[in-house]
Amino acid sequence: MALPDSAFIGAEIPLEGPAFDEFAEPSPSASEDEIDEGGGAENDPANEESSSIRIAATKGGSPKRRAAPKGFVVNTAACTGKGSKDLFTIVANELAWRERDIETRPPRPPLQATIYCVMQTQDMLDRLPLLVRRHCWISRYLGLLDLCDKGNFARMALACEDLSEPNAWDFNPKTWVLPDQLAQVREALAKSKRTFIVKPEDGSQGDGIFLCQGVRDLDIKMSTKSNKAGVVQKYLDKPLLLDGIKFDLRLYVCLIGGSDIAPPLVYLCREGLARFCTGIYEEPSSKNMHKCMAHLTNYSLNKRSDKFEHSPESMEEVFDTGSGASKRPMTTVLRRLQDENPGFSMDAFYDTVAAIIRTTVAAMAPVLVGFSHAAAAAGTPLAAESSSFQVLGYDIMMDTSFKPYLLEINNSPSLCIDEALALEPDDPRLAEKGARPGRPQSSREKEGKVCLCMDMAQPHTHRPSVVDVAVKTTVVKGVFLLLEKLKKGDSEPEVEAYISVDVSREELWEKLQRVEAVFHQCGGAQKAFTGHGLRRTFGSLCGQGGLEKHDLDALSQRLRSTMFVNNDRGVKPDALRLFDFLSVIRQVGTRAFPGVDPRDIVEHVLDALGMCIGIRVENIPSQRTGDNDRIDRDRLLRDPEYLLGAVCYEFDKVDTYHRGLLTSQAFSKALDALGLRYGQPEVEEILQYCTITDDGYVHYKELLHLVNPGTPRAKQSTMKGTLYPSHDEETTPSEMERYSDCGVSARGDGFFAGKSEDIRKVFARWERGSISNQQFKSGLEGIGVPVTEELERQLTTYGPARSMPFS
Repeated sequence: MALPDSAFIGAEIPLEGPAFDEFAEPSPSASEDEIDEGGGAENDPANEESSSIRIAATKGGSPKRRAAPKGFVVNTAACTGKGSKDLFTIVANELAWRERDIETRPPRPPLQATIYCVMQTQDMLDRLPLLVRRHCWISRYLGLLDLCDKGNFARMALACEDLSEPNAWDFNPKTWVLPDQLAQVREALAKSKRTFIVKPEDGSQGDGIFLCQGVRDLDIKMSTKSNKAGVVQKYLDKPLLLDGIKFDLRLYVCLIGGSDIAPPLVYLCREGLARFCTGIYEEPSSKNMHKCMAHLTNYSLNKRSDKFEHSPESMEEVFDTGSGASKRPMTTVLRRLQDENPGFSMDAFYDTVAAIIRTTVAAMAPVLVGFSHAAAAAGTPLAAESSSFQVLGYDIMMDTSFKPYLLEINNSPSLCIDEALALEPDDPRLAEKGARPGRPQSSREKEGKVCLCMDMAQPHTHRPSVVDVAVKTTVVKGVFLLLEKLKKGDSEPEVEAYISVDVSREELWEKLQRVEAVFHQCGGAQKAFTGHGLRRTFGSLCGQGGLEKHDLDALSQRLRSTMFVNNDRGVKPDALRLFDFLSVIRQVGTRAFPGVDPRDIVEHVLDALGMCIGIRVENIPSQRTGDNDRIDRDRLLRDPEYLLGAVCYEFDKVDTYHRGLLTSQAFSKALDALGLRYGQPEVEEILQYCTITDDGYVHYKELLHLVNPGTPRAKQSTMKGTLYPSHDEETTPSEMERYSDCGVSARGDGFFAGKSEDIRKVFARWERGSISNQQFKSGLEGIGVPVTEELERQLTTYGPARSMPFS
């Protein structure tokens, strides 16, 4: 059946019926909570005329007044791109939710839960201060644009392979990054007669992609490129074909929320798009490699071919498995494959793709946490990640054995729901006046008008694409329904259109999240790679294996810059350097622990440093839903385990240096955050596991050990350097050697066993600035520890910054 005109922007809402009833204005007597401000647009007098959905009058001439509908307000004021607003309007109409496409200046927080649909990072940053109401969401994450960059993604995948199970990344074709791996690419081309595909790092929509065979072929084609940055992949030369034509699948994956203790909720849409080439496929050779429309499935390229088959104009034909259109619903193609091939199963396909999604999101999620930390440090009023959701486009291609390969992840898959049709040379409309460059904004204006926008090189017209409307409405409507279920309190929502993909149990996510926590504790990209930063973090390992301090200095010199690129000018790329920090841990571990399996080296180093995330996450309420009221205050009073877990979480938030040591002010601040006061039984319970020092500091490592009973004591600290010896621990010989390195000479094996706590206290007071260098030396001498020339030198070097490592 043909799609009704009322589905598109500009259509009149009927004077009667549910559509009119739902979108009628609220009455003046409605309560403040019932009236939807939608960012303040309700009070804008221009809104009456410019609203994309016109409100008709009742038959009697007086407006019909109703309370605001349930659900969300869909704010599309920032949707100025290629037709995405059309799609959001259709979905809002289907759900009977309000749409707001105008905002006051400056925008003000809404009175009703709102979904902000944005296309650019700056639009997101402008609206983050508005997300003060519970269950307000914004359709973008900070940092995903850079993570989905071809070069950055390839570097990330290479960095994560050793952290994953063997063959976990087999879905990713063998990839090299240019120009840093040009020598390896040339070597691979010289040894192999296979075809390789080269994609420019900053390219999109198929621009600049070419195939090559051999080193000379690569050199000739690269010589024509001004930008040499890109990725090289082994070409899938035996792809799965339908009717002799190559195709790929655009799958839609939704990420929702997330935090530093829980990855985003992840969902795979059951529906997607199958995009076909317009030329018959032949195995690549020097004679046909230039035929891009037989080798490249990009819609942006093939739509310009005179062989492009537009989608039918009725739903029945669109979902016919025998359709020959160049763009089809993915499910029709999967059903046909299942009908024609006993070895293919749709369920198995979804399971395999879900595994791909789990692995890739597990690698990306900790970096999103890093971007959120950076935003918070820059003054962003809310945790951007916990209020975000985003739809990504996963481009998948299968080989003849039905194995799916990931071609790329698109940060902003097109939500446009129209298509361009080239005009014939003799079309009388070419003589009409008024055709102009640029894209018309209204679907009603587009349809049938001559257009000169960049969709096609020649004059053309636009019309609604039934296949795009059907597929993309399913995608966006499903996401909105998931958000609605979260709003109603369902922490793990399910909808028919989506398959849930659980990332929280991925070992890769757990490892990278731990690395990110350490990276953040070490000062992030600004401090972690300096010579002093590396010595402070890894200095305790120097002397083990073949690791020496000068190795750390050499690493610092090599890490002054990064190969990760920044495409999103709205945010700093520092969080991407997590993978540079991962490389540092690997290199340090390889030298310090030469016998350890490369797949275990990262955890081995972190364990040796005594660093970890620091609290048992099952005691802390999940932050995945973006709910700011995470602490159950009633449960604090009746569940001791929950109380101690929540206290550890709050202590960690105010423990600036993550040393297990708080000032009295920070301790009180953490209690205030939980609604606790001195004298309450709950506070007395907490103080049983804390030690108050003579100078007023609160030492809470015993509490950390209680909350993490299964974790070795060496992993309890979240300090930047080595652990100070605990009250009940003796100093080991290796620790005595490190004290000696610091300039404190040993007097026999048993000397420091009785002095370690006194040394620790003196050092801690000096590091906090409570005593001067001279008082520090006097304090050491007072407990019988001689001051050596090496200690004098280190005090001269590190004393002004109070940054001398205890080790």
